[in-house]
Amino acid sequence: MKIPKFSAAFRRKTLGSALVVHDGPPLKRVLGTFDLTMNGIAAIIGAGIFVLVGTVASAHAGPGIWLSFSLSGLACACVALAYAELAGMLPSAGSVYEYAYHTMGEVIAFLMGWSVLVAYAVGSSAVAVALSDYLEELLRPTGIILPTWLSQAPAHDVGAAIMLGAGSLAAGLVMHWLGRSGGLLSFLWVPLAAFGAFKLAIALPLVTSINLVAVAAIALISLHLYHGVKESVRFTTFLSVIETALVIGFIVLTAGSFNTANLEPLMPFGPLGIISGAGTIFFAYIGFDSITTMGDECRQPEKSMPRAIIYSLAVCTVLYILVGLTMVAAVPYAELGADAPLAFVLRKVGYGWLVSVFSLGVLISIESTLNVMLYAQSRIIMSMSRDRLLPPKIGAVSHKHHTPYVAITVVGLFSALASGLFPIGTLAGLVNIGVMAAFVAVCIGVIVLRYLAPDASRTFRCPLMPAVPALGALISIVMMLSLGAQVWMLYGVALLVGLLIYLAYGFKHSRLNSSN
Repeated sequence: MKIPKFSAAFRRKTLGSALVVHDGPPLKRVLGTFDLTMNGIAAIIGAGIFVLVGTVASAHAGPGIWLSFSLSGLACACVALAYAELAGMLPSAGSVYEYAYHTMGEVIAFLMGWSVLVAYAVGSSAVAVALSDYLEELLRPTGIILPTWLSQAPAHDVGAAIMLGAGSLAAGLVMHWLGRSGGLLSFLWVPLAAFGAFKLAIALPLVTSINLVAVAAIALISLHLYHGVKESVRFTTFLSVIETALVIGFIVLTAGSFNTANLEPLMPFGPLGIISGAGTIFFAYIGFDSITTMGDECRQPEKSMPRAIIYSLAVCTVLYILVGLTMVAAVPYAELGADAPLAFVLRKVGYGWLVSVFSLGVLISIESTLNVMLYAQSRIIMSMSRDRLLPPKIGAVSHKHHTPYVAITVVGLFSALASGLFPIGTLAGLVNIGVMAAFVAVCIGVIVLRYLAPDASRTFRCPLMPAVPALGALISIVMMLSLGAQVWMLYGVALLVGLLIYLAYGFKHSRLNSSN
């Protein structure tokens, strides 16, 4: 009997299918536990801690920012344990996309893969935007001031309007493609596309500046990724050592100015401020899941991936809580809204002569985070294209460098465009909601797989099942709900575009489609 289309959209992979050799040249298995751990640290420590932490303290959490870090860290710890179990069972490059494909079905897998792609693409852009702030700090002693048109994105509302307009127009055009043979879609695309075109027509003339510094940074990193994973990982490992030393150095320097009077009141914005602060600062934790995109290039992925996830998150959580505590104890929280907050704090406590050196180190650190985020996007796209949910050419692997060069080019172009046009506040909100949705899917997936395959081999078992992943999912959902309506609207448009792409191409061309 022919399976109805709505049922076929929830077809699942079997456990053995994760290990199938796909078309094209293989990626090189050259990475070990240390490589993965250092890349995880490099991905986590970045723009979130170096840029957003000041805004969270001054506008959301106050002196209780360390509680926001702790709440986000608790959510990530629960999720990381779920990730670790699934990474050991399904050691491929697909991350949450692959996990959802085995537990919740194809359409959910596509949407989760798409969600993470959007989050990482936007996250790469946000990290690149942070470069401008610390580059200005580095150049401050020289008297050089970067012109606004070169180093800043347009106003917040303009960037959001462009993103919403472009997404709506793209969704409308895809609906038109789907409805070419008639039906409701052949009419519904008109208002959606018209709305998108209208928003773009209003917003584009208001663009008076583009962050070309961020655009250039993404272009250079994309070029570096194209030439091979081992070279990229060595580069990132070196940079992660520098950024870890920076964070430790900041903690040591500011600890000498610790003033307990600055820690009162602990929650000036109330408990909801702590929660909303956790939802925003969550961006600082994003990155440990990028380890799960390295499975195809790891020597023993079933062992190394779970270990690296736990090691990298544990190190960064401890460092983050100490940074938040020493920062608000050294300087009153109301003063911490600067674009480069850690540099601002060092200047306030008498280490102004170190700010230029610190800013140079932050620039290097941000580059390492950018490197890992762009890497992760390209591997997820490669996995989705190998399953034929995206066109195979998008995931093509270079015979010379053994890297998915087309995917690297695509994500580089998109991230460069977003980094040039959108401010970091808009970008961070979209990153958080996209990754939190993926975290919820992973937590649910690990519970589902315990029941679907209770006797399957597991190199790591999430403890206190199902309480730990259930708590991770619950906290992630609460933090998602704390984000603004505009973030939800933009995320909804992004998911709609993804769903339409799946319906237009992925459903029919999927490897699991029995009619292929």
